[in-house]
Amino acid sequence: PGLGLRPPAAAAAAGPAMSSVCGGPVGAGSLPSELVVHIFSFLAAPDRLRASAACSHWRECLFYPALWPRLRLSLRVCPAERPRLDFLMRKCGWFVRELRVQFAADNYPSGGGGGGGGGASGVCEEATAVAAAVAAAAVASDGEAPLCPRWLELLRTYLELVLCVLSSVRNNRNLQKLSLFGDISILQQHGSISNTYLSKVDPDGKKIKQIQELFEEILSNSRQLKWLSCGFMLQIVTPTSLSSLSNPIANTMEHLSLLDNHIPGYTVWAHNLIAIARLRGSDLKVLEVTEESIDFDQGELADQDVDPVHNLIEQVSLGLGRPWHAVMDIELLSVFTEPTRHFYREMQSFSEGI
Repeated sequence: PGLGLRPPAAAAAAGPAMSSVCGGPVGAGSLPSELVVHIFSFLAAPDRLRASAACSHWRECLFYPALWPRLRLSLRVCPAERPRLDFLMRKCGWFVRELRVQFAADNYPSGGGGGGGGGASGVCEEATAVAAAVAAAAVASDGEAPLCPRWLELLRTYLELVLCVLSSVRNNRNLQKLSLFGDISILQQHGSISNTYLSKVDPDGKKIKQIQELFEEILSNSRQLKWLSCGFMLQIVTPTSLSSLSNPIANTMEHLSLLDNHIPGYTVWAHNLIAIARLRGSDLKVLEVTEESIDFDQGELADQDVDPVHNLIEQVSLGLGRPWHAVMDIELLSVFTEPTRHFYREMQSFSEGI
């Protein structure tokens, strides 16, 4: 009594009175959504997920747009990733401001490049041996080496994951940074990814066409996009991709990186590069395009007095106000022989100023 403590009976009697004064039950579930979101904002992503298990009200607060301005994903190209990716993109894709996604092969065959040495396993070695045997048999029979069924399934899953990501951000007007990176080196070790192989995965070409249309739709609908990076992404960039840029983002673009690794269908028109260099000038901090992906229209090729490549370099350099050249000697650059190194270099650039 001297400390002001009440007997248990008195405390129990006061309980209903306190509840009635507060207008309802007191507890974590009664906190206003704005307060829960504010508390979540101080927590790291794993801690938010754990805290959201407290009650259904907190789970609803977990995916408030203010909590997820940036989303960075590294996806294994395997069917198990699809449900998780569907859920996450359905919750965040429509409002996220900065999205970076890496599509990484689930396993590397032994002796492969691109950081795969440490991930090789007995299963990979066996699959590699099977693929080599199938390829050798095919070459002996008709001179064409088909992809191993396992790699065909990998490629099929890759297309589905890309569709999931692009379809979820197609109407996102808040998107400011978009970075897509596809590690397809595991597929290229068993033969070039040609239209013949793609036709086995996507016979009517509907998925590939849908991916290309979604990518162009994102570029044309976006109003705030300042950063666009697309590296080693199969069948996304087409000759009409850059011309799809909406006027608002064509006037605000600061980082444009379109890199490939001898991927079929990956083409950028030279006149589009010249146009965006002239439009953005020195405000375009990064303009990266591989030489192999640049194409020229017939008018540029018909003029025998002008070297189209030299003219492109000169015009883009004048537009940017600094020396520029396309990425060359692709085989000599570690960024291409080890794609993950390029990805993490982009990660560092991506995070500057955040």
